Parts: sequence; C-alpha cells; structure tokens
Amino acid sequence: MKRILNTAILVCAMLVAVLCGCAAPSATLDKTELSLTVGAEATITATLNNCGDGVTWTSSDETVATLSWEEGAEKVVVKAVSVGTATVRLMDDGQTLAECTVTVEGSPLSIFLPEGKLVLAKNGVATVKAICDVPVEGEAVWKISDTSIGSIEGQGLIVHVKALARGSATVTVTLGEYAASFELSVGLS
Repeated sequence: MKRILNTAILVCAMLVAVLCGCAAPSATLDKTELSLTVGAEATITATLNNCGDGVTWTSSDETVATLSWEEGAEKVVVKAVSVGTATVRLMDDGQTLAECTVTVEGSPLSIFLPEGKLVLAKNGVATVKAICDVPVEGEAVWKISDTSIGSIEGQGLIVHVKALARGSATVTVTLGEYAASFELSVGLS
C-alpha cells in the first residue's frame, strides 16, 4: 500500500511539473573528477537544464582550489592553489545540481630563490631559475601579473626579473602542464 501511495505522489508531482511547465533544474558536468598540480588551471563545462538566474559555482576549500566565472556562466575556471582535495559545486538558488572532485598535487616545477622570496628596490634586477624534477618537452614561459610593477627579461629556465615600480606582483612560470609562481615585492629605491 505504501509503495502505491509513493508512486501516486510521484506521478502527481510529475503531472503538476508538466502542466506548470516548471521542471526541476538539473545540470551535468563534463568532468566529475579533476587532477591538477599546484599553479595549474582547468575548465569545467556544465550543461544546464531549467536553471534560473541564480546559478553559481562554489569550492569547498578555496585554499586548495579557487574558481572564476561570469555570473550564470556554464563554464568555470578552476585554479589549483595548494595540495589537497576540494569539491567544486554547481548551485542553483542554493541547491546543488552537480559536483566535481578536484585533487591537487604538488608540482615538480619550482622556482629557486636564494631567500625563498624576491624583494627588490625600484630598478633592481634579480636572476631567477625554474627547476623541474621530471622531464618535460617545451619551453618555460614566464608571465607577471602586473607589468607596471616588474618585467621579465628572457625566456627559458633562467630569466632576469626587473623591478619597475613600488608594489607587488605574481610571477608565474609554466612548463608543459606544470606551473610555479612567487610574489615579487618592490620597495623604494
């Protein structure tokens, strides 16, 4: 009897949803598991069905993985911040529609800095070296988050970082699928 009653309730709920045209929101992700190394990024794409304007993405641990997306977007960029595991959730008005487990491992790519950080006076220059513990094909590519604070001269595993103005910027090197970064702090000359 209980089974018949549950079936009748389910049929009634489906009939109301069909008649109202208000099917429940749902979504699927192109990835339900994602493995990254620290500093790397990846995109997760969602297929949305009957979702409202309240679609958002969340990370269960932003110290492990951070997210960036445009409001209501069907894609999110996941950036691996530190070693660990985080769950990326696609939400619609507070309801979880889909999840992806993100596992972040340490990168075999690192940057050698004699003091572990880089602090320069304006117009100062320092030599910085990237080290990779595994063989990787391709060339190391360096970027700086704010070109008004500093510049990178050269490419490859060894480059020169020049301080241009007071402030701080993130310097990142990528080699194949690996990435590493550090903060450049520029003080007064």
